[in-house]
Amino acid sequence: MSIMPPSTTADETIAGANVAAQPAAVTEGRDYSDMINTTRVRSSLRRLFGGSMDEIFGELLQNSQRANASTIAITTCEEGWTFTDNGDGLVPGLDGFWTLLRIAESFYQNPTILAQDPMGLGIHVLLAHQQVSEVTFTSGNLALTVQPDAWWNDEAYYASWHQRVVPLDAPVQGFQIDIRCTPRMVADLRKALEPVDYDVYQARKWSAFQGYDDVFASVTCDGVPVRTAVPRVVLPKQVFVQTTYMGQELIIGGNWDDSDEHLYMYGGTRGRATCNWFGQLIPVRNVGSWVYYLKVRDGRPINPKSPSRQGVIEDMALEALEAFVRDQIFAALVDPANRECITPLLLNAAYLLDPRRAGELPYFVAAPYMYPRDGSSLDDLHGIGDCVVFAYNSAPLLLADELALDRSVMDAVAEAAAVVSETEPPPATDETTEAEPGLAAEADAIANEVETDEWGLYSFVPVLAAAGVTAYKVIAGNYARLTVQTLYWQPGRARADEFNELGRYGFGLREAAPTAWFDITGVTSVFSFTDPSSYDAGDISWTVGTTDPLDFLANEVWFGFSPDDDEDYDHQEEQYRDSVNAWKRRLIGDCVPRHFQFHDVQRQMPTKVSPIVSIKYVLPRKKRGVTPAQDDRQPVAIIARNAAGERKHLKLVA
Repeated sequence: MSIMPPSTTADETIAGANVAAQPAAVTEGRDYSDMINTTRVRSSLRRLFGGSMDEIFGELLQNSQRANASTIAITTCEEGWTFTDNGDGLVPGLDGFWTLLRIAESFYQNPTILAQDPMGLGIHVLLAHQQVSEVTFTSGNLALTVQPDAWWNDEAYYASWHQRVVPLDAPVQGFQIDIRCTPRMVADLRKALEPVDYDVYQARKWSAFQGYDDVFASVTCDGVPVRTAVPRVVLPKQVFVQTTYMGQELIIGGNWDDSDEHLYMYGGTRGRATCNWFGQLIPVRNVGSWVYYLKVRDGRPINPKSPSRQGVIEDMALEALEAFVRDQIFAALVDPANRECITPLLLNAAYLLDPRRAGELPYFVAAPYMYPRDGSSLDDLHGIGDCVVFAYNSAPLLLADELALDRSVMDAVAEAAAVVSETEPPPATDETTEAEPGLAAEADAIANEVETDEWGLYSFVPVLAAAGVTAYKVIAGNYARLTVQTLYWQPGRARADEFNELGRYGFGLREAAPTAWFDITGVTSVFSFTDPSSYDAGDISWTVGTTDPLDFLANEVWFGFSPDDDEDYDHQEEQYRDSVNAWKRRLIGDCVPRHFQFHDVQRQMPTKVSPIVSIKYVLPRKKRGVTPAQDDRQPVAIIARNAAGERKHLKLVA
């Protein structure tokens, strides 16, 4: 539907609208050019401020530095406090007080004032505070006292402010503010002066005075110096780049701890980047896990929020600064002169920041696989050592965190495998052993028949160590530039006791099995499985190669234990231990638990339904010279008889 008269065109309608909008802005008593409701704006100003002493001092200190002050003195009493600086003071006469009180008005003789671009609201932070009952401003030979309640609520009072400006008997230097307030505000003031040098739950805290050490020569409260030095938590703990940005000092680094070496795996950031804006410390968002410290004393490289600079505007200026920080980080990382100071932490942080650019660096991070012999659960089975920085052209043996399991034990492949001495160590680089043409085809057949177990690679760490080889896991690197191999395991022939011989192992790729195999030596057991259990070791699909099954059941079997956090740990551990002990007894044969029940003995008798009529304990041979009082021998077996007349010797085991 058209809203234009049929006789007009769109162009004529627009032109007509422009003509109609051209008459005077004042129509029927309304000034349509006035787009601000000043009364409502004034009443809303109080909501711009949070009411903290840090915010109040932030405004007062910024006013003082803009006025070229070099000293600040604060004095307190129970009824209030006084803030004095030795700066330029206000413009002489009423104009100075008018500029001070007028919204969005400022005048300073500081040459950096254009870059700082103050909003002209700062002094209202005092008038808006609910615990302030009276404020007196003094400059030159004039003073003005303001009652905040009337100032905000009585239009006639604030409109006639100039009538309350009074002359002084003697002029004052600089600018002075006298505040009458509650004792609670005075107490909050004193607490706000305390410096902070630590990170509180990563929510950076510091006093409003910290950061002004090169701005003011002296700051005191009741004659005692107030600390103005930059808190150490503001500066990066690990400094990597020191440079300038738009002529301002810039320090780039991180706040990582030694425990963060696996930062790339788990992520995480400590601390916050900070901008020192003419003395005021403003938290800024980090660049990835990197932090920086920008000290601004001239210009405007970023845009703080108004009115009290509690943060920065996330605009193009901030994006340009962050892009500069990124460029500086990667330029320093690629510089050969910095090789000695490039740590795993730095490279891990670089991958968190920009994986593509980090992947173009000449270095990557890897960590050696570690095997805890005395592990107590699955949690102990994925350890790695300290991270190491490697160049791509000198990579160590890199293995994927998995185990390729070939259950076929193909005799033909075993006989045709490349002739490799059983004692020769496996290759420590990504080079492969040449194989005969027929062997490659056999290897491809194996690759198509293997399965992958999630847990098992770690049990081969001692095997590799015995051969003088250390295998590494890639922590942060460009996989397209690396050869990451898979460890293949061919378990040996099945034993009579549910287990296998140790077998052999080799290195290959996911799509290509090894062309060289090595006998497993230096260990008693290797194993693999995929799904752990929280109650029964028998529920796990184990593949175990061992020369000592009882040793496996005393140690490595516990790597399959994965307790459920939502259930009782002790109960789960007890059930798992019982299942392991039952497995031991099944292997040993004629035995019962040390703390047996009669039904345990009955199950070992030829006639299992016949009741047990007697049990005799068997003790080890008594040593010579041992008196009855010293005899501490414990039974090692029992001799059981049942009603059917059957007799059996049974060992006592755990």
